[in-house]
Amino acid sequence: MDLLEQAKAQKKQVTREAKTDGDKKPASMFTKETVEKKKPAKMDAPKKAESKPKTKTKKKVMSRKVSEVPPILILLWGYDGTSKSEQIMKFKPEPLIIDLENKLEPLAKKLGFPLDNIIVASKYNEKYEILGGDTLETIRDMLSKIRKKIQDGEQISAIGLDGISDLRPYAVEEWLEENPKRKQPTTAGDWRDINDKVRDICFQLINIGRVERISIFLTAQVGGEYKNNVRVKDIPDCKPWITYNIDHKFRLYVEDKEFLAYCEKSYLDPFWTVALTDFSHETKPSLMNILQDTKMLNKYKKEYEEQTKQTINERKSNALSMM
Repeated sequence: MDLLEQAKAQKKQVTREAKTDGDKKPASMFTKETVEKKKPAKMDAPKKAESKPKTKTKKKVMSRKVSEVPPILILLWGYDGTSKSEQIMKFKPEPLIIDLENKLEPLAKKLGFPLDNIIVASKYNEKYEILGGDTLETIRDMLSKIRKKIQDGEQISAIGLDGISDLRPYAVEEWLEENPKRKQPTTAGDWRDINDKVRDICFQLINIGRVERISIFLTAQVGGEYKNNVRVKDIPDCKPWITYNIDHKFRLYVEDKEFLAYCEKSYLDPFWTVALTDFSHETKPSLMNILQDTKMLNKYKKEYEEQTKQTINERKSNALSMM
């Protein structure tokens, strides 16, 4: 057998052995070990830099002390010289007063009331950084800024509007601007629109009191109720909706040189009178401070009742002596 035949026979033998041996696989240069060695090493993913949790920077807001005493929403009405403005200025701690007619400065100096607690129409108040309103639009803006001051922590104990009657000329002026073809309001509808403007300003102020828990003091002049063109009684120079939306309503008047306040509406107990000066004509605390102190209120009510009885007895004895 020559060499070529031997080589062919040997190749057939190797092929036959590979087919009969099922567990064995033909040798190969690509073994599992060599493949794993040739696989590129896995690169570790780069570590992300640890980010610190974002913290929101809170805007510093001044904390406003809210009085534990319920706020007072009150209407004081009466003729000039019955101490309406004085009652507001005597309230402690000193309130912020809106003076629409620039008439309170002499009284404030007399009582020692701080002038920078008064916002005067068309004048800039440096303490509160507010320009006093001289139109209804600027008055609305002024009240919005006062509310923002309160919400930002400004310590305002109470707000006084002196007085409601002074708002009507501003309302008429705005109505004339809105109706340039009209020289003056004449119809009931015209005056209804004007009164609605005044109401909206008052409601804006009352809402500040309700929501922000701030006492609100309103003053009004004396108007009249007429029947058959005859004036039958005095009433506040404002619309009834004011009375519906306040907690207390007092008529201030003077009798026998005593300054008196008659309660016409109150959730405490209406229909009583208290003297705003004692019997030696020295001033008492503000009516609003008296309302906040039940003991003081009862004391002054009792004093007035006793003084009234004494006055009645004196009048009776004087009448008998003259007979």
